[in-house]
Amino acid sequence: MQSVYQIPTDKKDLSASNLYLLALKQAEGRFGFNAEDLILLLLKTIPEDVLTKEDRKKRRAKIREDFAKLPSTASGKSAFDVSELLRKNLELQGTM
Repeated sequence: MQSVYQIPTDKKDLSASNLYLLALKQAEGRFGFNAEDLILLLLKTIPEDVLTKEDRKKRRAKIREDFAKLPSTASGKSAFDVSELLRKNLELQGTM
């Protein structure tokens, strides 16, 4: 699983919550988890006496909206993706 997000180039796209999500999306590509699924799973674990079904529904919609706002790279790959470089290096060494 690769992260397909890059650092925004516009100040309005860099809210504090977006910074957290960008960090999660970058870690997602490195550690093989889905950040949005992880957050939604955490939301489900909060008891109903803390968050009602309606509260949970609103937060789920906001989470999805926030992830949708993150800018993706044109190539669909993370700016930190080195898989192609590794593949070429392994081919040169004859181990692939």
